[in-house]
Amino acid sequence: MKPWIFILTIFSLNSLAVEPSLNSYQNGQIQQVAGQVYYTYEPKINTRVRQQPFLDSNILGLLNNDDRNHDTDINHKGYKYTPYNEEWMKVLDFDDGLLGYSHRSLFYKSNTIIKYEDSVQTPKGTYKLEFIGHPWSALKRTYDSGNYYYSITLDDTELIYERGWKSNKRHLQEMYIQEGEFLPMQFHTLDIQGKRVGWLFGWNQYAKYDSDLDFSFARLIVPIGNKGELYTDQGEGFKFRVIADFLDKKDNQLIITEGHIQDTFGVKARFNYYHLPYQHLFTLDEDGLINVETGNIEISEKLIDSNPYYAYSIALNYDDYDAIRKTYSRFKDTLDKAAKECPEYDLTVAQKCPECAKEGIFRPTVYVGYTNRTRENSADRHRAHDELKSCLVSAIGKNAYHYLYFSTGLFPSQKVIDDYLENEYRYMDGYLYYLHKNESGH
Repeated sequence: MKPWIFILTIFSLNSLAVEPSLNSYQNGQIQQVAGQVYYTYEPKINTRVRQQPFLDSNILGLLNNDDRNHDTDINHKGYKYTPYNEEWMKVLDFDDGLLGYSHRSLFYKSNTIIKYEDSVQTPKGTYKLEFIGHPWSALKRTYDSGNYYYSITLDDTELIYERGWKSNKRHLQEMYIQEGEFLPMQFHTLDIQGKRVGWLFGWNQYAKYDSDLDFSFARLIVPIGNKGELYTDQGEGFKFRVIADFLDKKDNQLIITEGHIQDTFGVKARFNYYHLPYQHLFTLDEDGLINVETGNIEISEKLIDSNPYYAYSIALNYDDYDAIRKTYSRFKDTLDKAAKECPEYDLTVAQKCPECAKEGIFRPTVYVGYTNRTRENSADRHRAHDELKSCLVSAIGKNAYHYLYFSTGLFPSQKVIDDYLENEYRYMDGYLYYLHKNESGH
């Protein structure tokens, strides 16, 4: 058991504090951490500052926002407050200069602050992470940079990375520890073979909309290569439970998968937006340094077994023809149902999109009829799409419809897929096709 957990357990017996629930991914290689809780003292409006800690002592002024143009006002943001005794607080500037004293009854605990420190040891030096900030709130959906500040220093001397608002550092001079109390943070440690190799900083603002999503945003911070060199890539749509956990890797590796946007039709930020996985593969080499490779995932047997529909849609987008064959062989009964119940839509690429066949490029938006959209044909297009969807959902169910058609644009029948494989069409959504045309000079 980690030392802080032991402390927290003892504390909970005395104060009924609840041990925070922390998330874990990749069999514990990615572990959410908890930070020590601190708080600050804040004065009430018109709190008197006296020259000495006595009620009959001279009044030096009133702690306020200093926005009333009163001669008596003292800007409370320019000072910190620390207990003097059971009845009085000392009012200090941030250089610890004493201004005066105020009665403790005029103060309240405010600004819950979390502090966390960690380090990564490498052959090139020690990288120390220091974080200070306010707790994450799921109600706010995102974690604004004004709510935190963190930095990474090399060998306790050289600042090499920082994010957030530096003004949050002022809390270090005015905060007081809440013994035994910890709160979950948005930092997660990254380990390979029990060795700390870096951190993930992220959150999920779409948690209640997409159960497959683990992080809507995450930043990876991993020391690599030369002294002071960091891998600090950031992305969206990270998925561990439905993608990364099923991928093949060696004992000295860690796989983190983010989701790239798939532009078929009707995708939204909260629905199917981060469908296509893109991996960051970290390998701990024998020299103790981390090597990073990025790119498409390798579709594994475990991923196919876990969700052959999803694996198929990924394979189609990747032009991974072998994986397409492996996956669709698992659900031929589903394909037969689609062809039998919806024969009017069972059309090959050449039949539905002759221009796609001519180029050898499958364009899902063209195949499904989502191009040349106008206000005049809007009703007809939506009606045609709704009729096709209704037919497929009735034949194969919502889950199969979502992965096999909505996420690919290709009608899910053995005839259509076999034709696709025979011609080895290249899959290009609207954006990729646009880039392709620019590169080819069209």
